[in-house]
Amino acid sequence: MAGCCGDLGREFTGKNLSFNCDTSYGIIAWKAAFGEGGGWWNTRWNYFMALRAFNALVMTTTLLASITEWEVTWQGIEYWFFYLTHWALFVQVVYLNLAVACTWILRPKGSAISPAEGASEASGPDGEMPVYVKVLWGLQGVIVPGSFVVFVLYWALVFSGTVYFISVLVHGVNFIVQMADFLASQQPYLLLHGVYFLGFAVLYLLWSAIHYGTGWGNGEGERYVYSSLDWSSPGSAAVLSVLILLVVVPGFSLLFWFLSYLCRSSPPVVGEMDTHTENVVVDVNAGALTPGGSQAEGS
Repeated sequence: MAGCCGDLGREFTGKNLSFNCDTSYGIIAWKAAFGEGGGWWNTRWNYFMALRAFNALVMTTTLLASITEWEVTWQGIEYWFFYLTHWALFVQVVYLNLAVACTWILRPKGSAISPAEGASEASGPDGEMPVYVKVLWGLQGVIVPGSFVVFVLYWALVFSGTVYFISVLVHGVNFIVQMADFLASQQPYLLLHGVYFLGFAVLYLLWSAIHYGTGWGNGEGERYVYSSLDWSSPGSAAVLSVLILLVVVPGFSLLFWFLSYLCRSSPPVVGEMDTHTENVVVDVNAGALTPGGSQAEGS
């Protein structure tokens, strides 16, 4: 317990807020962290790649099916973009497809399909992290807790008693898919990246207020998007917004940090920052370090 609390305390450092290799875990070997799976998946790149491709296919198909259903059955495609569920679904599909691309580009030498000639191998000291990896990392901080929030809030606040197949896909299967990716990967999950999830939540809450103010409606005669977030009762809407921003967002971000700490492989590192000289101390033969910096067994 003391070790967990110590590692949690080390999460609150400015460098964990950015998308640099230097984190409280050490200097992240980002090519391995974002190109290979963790734990059982680490030596089975083909399976890891297949999992990510399958996840992306499932949720991309779900996205297209959801848009089509809204156009054909419900209010029309223009109303599809008003809902938090669909915002999160879009972010998830971008994340999952970008994860497939990263896994493919950073595939390690020795996989059934090796990197193209001249491509970097996903091991050893790495150079500057490319933008597409940073984007993937940032989206992870949004959609891991975000998919769970969508799942919980729908069944707790929105569900009216009638179960629709597409609703199960976007308010249940979405979370299962995201957890499969989360638990299989070894991408570092930094608690301070919850700030980006907070930004996502603020943006949607502002949108809900703007939407109400413009009177666009939800296609069913009401001005609000969600009855539980009805700005015609500003007091109750404000209370719910505060609860989401101060309790739900940080609480779920912390929950998944603990889950990552307990159930996932530590991200691979190639060294630690010398805090006295500000130079990187690199050990190319180093194994993964735990968040606290202790050497894991094996290499």
